[in-house]
Amino acid sequence: MPPDDSSSFINEEKEFEVNISADNYDLADAEFISNYFDKIEGKINGEIQIKNNLKDPRLDGTLEISASNLKKDKMGIDYRNIKIKLEADPDKIRIDTAYITSSKGNITVSGFVGSKTNILTGGLDDVNLNLSSSDFEIIKGKGNNIQLDGSLHLYSQNGTTRFDGDFVIPRSSLFLPSLTKSKTADKGDEPFLVQAVLPDDRNRIKDIDTVVSSIPELNPVKDINGSIKIRIPDNTWVKSSNVNIELNGDLIIEKTGGDIVLKGKIKTGRGYLYFYGKKFNVTKGELVFNGEKPINPYIDAAIEYNFRSPTKEKEKIEISVTNTINDPRITYTHDDEIINEGDAVSYIVFGTKMENLTQSQQSEMSGNQNVVSDAVTGMLASSLSSHVGRAIGLDVFEISGEDNWQSAYLTAGKYATDDLYISYKHGVPIGNSSDTEIKTLNFEYEILDFLFIQVIGGNSEESGMNIIIKLD
Repeated sequence: MPPDDSSSFINEEKEFEVNISADNYDLADAEFISNYFDKIEGKINGEIQIKNNLKDPRLDGTLEISASNLKKDKMGIDYRNIKIKLEADPDKIRIDTAYITSSKGNITVSGFVGSKTNILTGGLDDVNLNLSSSDFEIIKGKGNNIQLDGSLHLYSQNGTTRFDGDFVIPRSSLFLPSLTKSKTADKGDEPFLVQAVLPDDRNRIKDIDTVVSSIPELNPVKDINGSIKIRIPDNTWVKSSNVNIELNGDLIIEKTGGDIVLKGKIKTGRGYLYFYGKKFNVTKGELVFNGEKPINPYIDAAIEYNFRSPTKEKEKIEISVTNTINDPRITYTHDDEIINEGDAVSYIVFGTKMENLTQSQQSEMSGNQNVVSDAVTGMLASSLSSHVGRAIGLDVFEISGEDNWQSAYLTAGKYATDDLYISYKHGVPIGNSSDTEIKTLNFEYEILDFLFIQVIGGNSEESGMNIIIKLD
């Protein structure tokens, strides 16, 4: 006889009731949270009830999460005063309260996630969530700091779910050594200056695309599309022991189906970097994202080193980078004349091109200038500037000297507000120089995106007021 299937029949209309409750449950005991954070201080309270029948299950109840601290040192995450209260019914899960604070600022969330039929059996087709961030410190630690200000709206529209966001990063600082992965690939085939101008950070663009492509495709997420605009004002800095560069620009993150693309432009403002103990000023820098997949932005950047030749003539080396991040084109020029990489290195280190580096000339140069000493001094000054600047919370901290090493200068700068930049320069004569001590105080205020007013106070030669117009 065939088996009797009646015993396996499930009566979908039979009533049932399931209750799940938590009374001061310790968040640290929840593995899905404790496995991620280094420090957890918080509780879970509430009662969730599912009843009626399998054909039409009814959800009801509340859930409250309160945490005084969630911390992950490696990521620089330190969130406090977390309060989340959810209220559930058969159609919706409403957010009664949801906010997170950091050492500065906060994030709040309001709205609901629901279904036009039943939240347990139907699709999430009735969504209206709003997130608001006010100077929230996303990460802070190991030289990295990112603050976020703006809003995000997640909502249902014509049977689909969309998101629209508009954020400003009012202040941020990224310390490259703490972000860059160690690379084991052989870089010996790359030009020496290419390694310096475009270190492994360019591979981070590839990393971003790899990470995006490797995210599991969850159907609810795949069906969510939209865009987020991110605006970066002038006080966003990229730093390392030898780099201090200010960034600004606008980016749009778009998602359509399973694809995430970037559009927009990132530009450099003031900044410098050191090679061989020599200071290069950033004269131009643009990264243009055009929405391509995979992500491979176009670059147009240039750095400049001004020096004096053995004959004391003022000269200039410029290194420019064009094309794409994954296929950069490097050009070296000496006083606007294209040269090869070997001569570029020779000019930077010795102040003259390679063919002039005869034994007798090297001996003569050593009597006029101590190249090794200057290079070491420059590297030490760069390292000191970077560490002291970060320690005392300055956006710019620089130790520099003139080409003739008759004077040394200390410059300290900080954004008092998003629009007001204040810097102080203190120059001191060295050795037997008869130059007098120089002190100047600089105020630079941004009236419009392209219009600045600058007031300089110091000696009679330095003092004055300037109107600055910056044109793209």
